Amino acid sequence: MSIVGTLAETLDGFVQRRLAEINVSIPGRVVSYDASKQSASVQPLIQRAFIKEDGTRGVENLPIIQAVPIAFPGAGSYGFTFPLTKGDTVMLLFSQASIDRWRATGGLVDPLDDNRHDLSDAVAIPGLRSFNEATDQVADAAVIFGPDIRLGSKDASELLALKSDMAAMKTQLDLHIHLGVTTGAGVSGVSTTVASAPTVLIYPAPVGTVKVKAE
Repeated sequence: MSIVGTLAETLDGFVQRRLAEINVSIPGRVVSYDASKQSASVQPLIQRAFIKEDGTRGVENLPIIQAVPIAFPGAGSYGFTFPLTKGDTVMLLFSQASIDRWRATGGLVDPLDDNRHDLSDAVAIPGLRSFNEATDQVADAAVIFGPDIRLGSKDASELLALKSDMAAMKTQLDLHIHLGVTTGAGVSGVSTTVASAPTVLIYPAPVGTVKVKAE
């Protein structure tokens, strides 16, 4: 083997080893979630390969990464958040510089740590799913599903009516009549409904929503 060939192989091996130490992005699974800080403990889902002493290939789990900030969509005073639960999958992105001080204080900081692409400097983007975990969707609509959807803030509590609720109310009002009606200051009789009665009031077409709370 030539000296040039040996040098090239040595350099290639060195480069490959260095590249293996650079973390860029990887899928992960939420182990626990702190909603007050919007941070999670995340288990990377791609194992790391290594060569055993006997020359065979082995794999090992990467460690669980603690205090990973969750990158929810948002800007200015607007934001879109949703609860994360144990088992949810995310995409982990690894910063080119340490984010420890920035994570604690925000703003422009001196990291005081020269780590590069370290596992501890991860940020998680929620929503990543494998092909066999994909959710149902339609081609012509944005679908929001979940047991509780809030508009305005996390404290929104005013329930919005469903279209079906409004339609049922309109039907009842359309059939609503009073017996024993008198003129002047008289008091009508007890209200009742009839199987068929003319519509006495005109209501706008009911417009409803899904299960939503607003403020």
